[in-house]
Amino acid sequence: KTFEYFNNLLFRHFQMAKMYKILAIMFRVIHDKWLLRIPKQPLPGMAYHAGDSYRELARLMAKNNPDVHVLEDTKTVHCWLAPTIVLYDRPTLQWCNDELKNATCFFLGNGDVKNEGAWLKERFPTLPIYPWIFWPRKPALLEDMVVNRDTLYFDERPIESLFIGNYENNEQKKYRTKMDWSTVISEFHCTSGEKHKFTPEEYLTKISQSKFGLCLRGFGSKCHREVELMAFGTVPIVTPGVCMDSYLNPPKEGIHYLRVETPEEVQGKIDSLDRDAWEKMSDACYDWYQENCMSDRAWDLMIRKILYNTP
Repeated sequence: KTFEYFNNLLFRHFQMAKMYKILAIMFRVIHDKWLLRIPKQPLPGMAYHAGDSYRELARLMAKNNPDVHVLEDTKTVHCWLAPTIVLYDRPTLQWCNDELKNATCFFLGNGDVKNEGAWLKERFPTLPIYPWIFWPRKPALLEDMVVNRDTLYFDERPIESLFIGNYENNEQKKYRTKMDWSTVISEFHCTSGEKHKFTPEEYLTKISQSKFGLCLRGFGSKCHREVELMAFGTVPIVTPGVCMDSYLNPPKEGIHYLRVETPEEVQGKIDSLDRDAWEKMSDACYDWYQENCMSDRAWDLMIRKILYNTP
């Protein structure tokens, strides 16, 4: 009778709230921590991951939040909030497989819930799909630099505008070479292949010294660059194809970033901001990153949205 009563009670709870929330809370109680599952590397083929980006951020979250634990799992190729919430951290949907049939909820990192989300709905029609946070390529290095170096003001930044990037495949090449942005950006570095022109620390230092940073779409519709710029208070200049809407807490145009359609618009957008206006946007960018991406706060935003702000 006790078992039957518990089952009936649990069923009623499932009717009143989304199953993924109840299951996550149950696992939190059972294990005394929230469990972030990450595939144990190395894995072969497409399942391989270098362990940076979100997976590095997850470890920082666990380090800075005592009620979070990272579990390296040999039985999955995806990241999860245990037991059944998918935290999809790949750049495109080509990594989606039948394992996702076991999911009760899907949080999309790279991509747009209006585009990639529509494809997912066709394949998994009962699966709730929500936007998620995004992250830098090297979260630990970036956080160390943000914490231990002063953010530079307008007059302290020697570079007016900057782009540093490369293309390793035809998809990236299409978006980064379709229009010539090099003539309207003070420092423009776009290389071909896997070898990068700057080390990660040199790259982030350059960003911190720039007033504006150009954002060109990469493999997915988001790039690490957008959030990396905001981390240092560098104002992003967003170009076609770059998604800024599909975040748990989306940045706002005119407050956190500028948008242009063609290279001819860039200088006018830059000139539209005097020093005071730029510093106001720079502060807004820095604050957005602190709230949404820093490991000691990103987890709080994420779990609040999962528990309280999704239907």
